[in-house]
This record gives sequence, structure tokens and C-alpha cells, in this order.
Amino acid sequence: MSEYAYGDRPLVELNDANTPPEVLAAEQRAIDHKRGGPDPAEAWRQPTVDQVGLGYVARFERLGIELRLDRMHESRGDTSCELTVTRSGAHLLRQRFSLSSGPARSSAAKHLDGLPRPKGTEREDWREILEMTCLAVLDRQRDGEPFNLVGHRPVSDRNTRRLIAPWLPLNKPATIYAPWGAGKSTLGAAIVATCELGVEVIPGWPPPADPVKCLILDWESDVDEWNDRLALIAAGVGATWPALSAMHRRCRHPLDEQVEKVAEAIARNGIGFVLVDSAEKAIGASSGAETYGDRAGRLYEAIDQLGITTLILDHVAGEDMKRADGRVIRKAIGSTMKGAWARAVYELKREREPDALESRVELVLHTVKVNDGPPLRPFEFAIVYDDDAIRFERAHVTAPELTEALSKTERMARVLVRGATSTKALAEELEVTEGWVRAVLSKDKHGRFVRLPDGSIGLGLRS
Repeated sequence: MSEYAYGDRPLVELNDANTPPEVLAAEQRAIDHKRGGPDPAEAWRQPTVDQVGLGYVARFERLGIELRLDRMHESRGDTSCELTVTRSGAHLLRQRFSLSSGPARSSAAKHLDGLPRPKGTEREDWREILEMTCLAVLDRQRDGEPFNLVGHRPVSDRNTRRLIAPWLPLNKPATIYAPWGAGKSTLGAAIVATCELGVEVIPGWPPPADPVKCLILDWESDVDEWNDRLALIAAGVGATWPALSAMHRRCRHPLDEQVEKVAEAIARNGIGFVLVDSAEKAIGASSGAETYGDRAGRLYEAIDQLGITTLILDHVAGEDMKRADGRVIRKAIGSTMKGAWARAVYELKREREPDALESRVELVLHTVKVNDGPPLRPFEFAIVYDDDAIRFERAHVTAPELTEALSKTERMARVLVRGATSTKALAEELEVTEGWVRAVLSKDKHGRFVRLPDGSIGLGLRS
């Protein structure tokens, strides 16, 4: 074992791979003391604390000691956790632990002090190690979210607050709901492929500036089904195997019961987008006299703790599935609070009788709400299921149940795609008054419609 000086302080030479970290730590402290170095308390007592998911990791690097504090819980002024202690990778302790309790620290320290130590190492002051860890973690935990000044900066570009503009709010929850079999999971998979590949999978849905790692939380299918779905979508944009490698977790318990593990996976793997498939099973069964609002609250509290862009796929009530008309369904199954807490909500409609010969399905994505901007126009598209690929196309839907759900303004634009026409003919086809057509023209501030020199109405450049 040798030493050398760095400035005024001697340092232990750390290139001897056979010397245990505990021995290096003891010799370093002895050298510091002998040479009159800095107060050992400054060098040894303070851990390095990092937040990992919803928990913390405290490291005493020179001692080779690591303390993991997971499953944090606060109740009546007390903060507790699941404490795991290792030294040089060897397990020493795992137990429920109160960070605010002096007796809990003393009891854990007594247990740790009684464990066998590596040969040639000094006895550690476990009470001091636990004290410094609890102090540092409690400070971090109690700081909470920062207080910020708002209103003093220029208005930002809304697209900078989107993962995929203009559809997915950045670091916020969004929801797409539809009856079963409508194509929610396939649309969600296309969004995953857009983020992972960095290419436009759905025409008109631009990818993020840089590829984004994705996590699929799956309560409905399995890893093989998701693998094949993503591989086919990747093939649809010409990506060669293996094109992407999104993370997948088959979930068997409600999200709030596994949120710590999910948050840790997000932190450790740099995940930027989570897909939840689907909401009701992610909430799980109710307990006791729990209301629909309570159930929705459990889901969104867990999602808020994840703190990243999340898309939740959801279903609709049975009576809504039976409706024969094409009107937009204003909410998913269960509590209206699902829609209140999501920052963007969309309904996906699928044609009832798709073209089986061409394996092509028409769909429309309707905006129910967007919190920080105006509603988006209905997005019409088609999914084509080839033998070796799944492709997405922009489309003007033709299925009657889809066109009926479009607003009169959208239907007016659809009529004008065929060419300019007179006010009277347009009103007759839309079954509205000529005054209604003229009112739409007068309110059109974006140049979607134009009055031509001959008096007819046509589409503008912004349509």
C-alpha cells in the first residue's frame, strides 16, 4: 500500500484491485489523521444522495457502503421507507425503517454493528452513518416541488410543450378512449414507434427532435403480441429488424401498487414516454366504499408521481357502445374525473364494417379537450394491415357513421374537396341554411374557405 500527495492532502493509491474498499477507507482515514488533513467528519460523514425513481440511494463511497431507501411513505409527521444496506455489494440489512425515529436508527445500527466485518477493517460508526443518511434524505424529501414565478416571461411556443405536436402534452397525462376493438393499442404502438424510431409513422404526427425511450405498461396482452405489433409497424415505415426495442412490463397489479418499481425503471433506463394499456385494469378493483372518483384518483396520483409523458388507453361504457348514431362520446367509462385530470382527451372512432378484402380500417380521432389550447380538428386516417407490415395513411373517411360524427364545418370542407360550389348548393347538401354557410365564411379567420370571383365557395390554402 502506498500513498502520494495531491496538493496538501495525501491520498491513497487506488490501483490495487485486491485491496477491499473498507481497508482503503481505514488507511485513508489514518493518513488524514497522521498528516493533519481536513476534519474526517467532512470527508467521511456526508453521503452522496441521489434520487432514483421515488426513492433515494445514499453512498459512502470510500467506505463501500450503500443505503437504498425505497417505498417512501409519510403519515402524521413521520417519514418511513424500506431500507436496504449493502457493503461492497454484500447484503447486510433490509427492513421497514422510520427516518424520523432515533430509536429506529439505534436499533438498526446495533444490528449492523453486530454483523461480521471483512478482515482488516475498522468498526464502522453505523449510528453516525444512519444519522447522516436520514438527515440528508429528509431534507430532500421535505423540500418538495420548487416555488416558481410565473407570468413574467414571454408566451412560449405551445409545440415546445408537446412530445408529439400538437397531440401529446409533454410530461403530462393524455387519454384516448374507444370501444374494444377500435384500434387503441395499435395507435398507441404507432406512437411508441414514432418516439423510438424518430420517424413519422402516422402522417401528420411529427416525431420528437431526438428519439425517446418508451415503456409499455400492459394489463391486457403479453410481450409477444406487443413485439409483433411494433415489428409490423416498424416494417410499415421501412425500418429493418431489429429497428426498435421499447421496454414492456406485463402488469398483474394496479399501478399504484407498483409505482415505485415503475418509477425506478423509468429513472434507470431514461424512459421519456409511458403507454398505459388500459385504464380500468391499471386502477384495479375497488376496495370498500370507494367511489368512481376515488378509483380515478388512485390512477392519476400514481401517474403524477411518474412525472413523464403518459398516454392512457381507456374504454367506454356499454350503453355508449350500443349507440347507433355517430355522435362523439364525451367521456370514458367510469368517473368524469378521468377526463378532468388528463391534460388532453381524445375519442377514437372506427368504422363498423371495414374493408376486409383490402384489410383497411378507417378511423377518426376526435378532440374532447386540450387544456392549454383550442380543440384540434378531427384527425382522419386509415390503418392498413398487410401480411408483413402495418401502415398508417391520411384519409378522408367515407363510412357514414364516421362522417356523421364530423362537425358541419368539417363536412363543408369535405364537400369542397370535390371542387368549388355555390352557397345554395352547399347549404342543400349540408342540410343547413344559406345564412349558416355565410356565417361560417365570415368567422373563418384562418383562410380555410374562400369566396371566389364568380361568387362560389372553395377551399383556401389553409385547409
